[in-house]
Amino acid sequence: MSSGTVAKPPATSSATVAEFDDSRFDCSIDDDLTDEDIQRAYKEMYSKWKKLQETKLHLENTQKSLRMLNSDTAKLDHIRSIGKSSRDHHGLGYTGESSSSKTVFVRGTVRYDF
Repeated sequence: MSSGTVAKPPATSSATVAEFDDSRFDCSIDDDLTDEDIQRAYKEMYSKWKKLQETKLHLENTQKSLRMLNSDTAKLDHIRSIGKSSRDHHGLGYTGESSSSKTVFVRGTVRYDF
């Protein structure tokens, strides 16, 4: 890996608190930091930031799914509470098949095959 590239974070989206624990680093002011130390710390910090962003996105998607599930559950509970059957769509915003053409009846004929 060249010094200008940054390591890619793992593809998983769930993180633990231990992954973000930085207590193992001693950051005393008297230490002389080398460019390699700074580069390594930056790569690790960037990797943790990317992991945090992926975890945040996963959380947002999970929360969205949960909100949709709760909304649908509330609608179904309402339908059940008013005693409607699952096939009765009237009164729920269902207008049926709306056809603009007029129905035309045609007289039938008897046909004999000889």
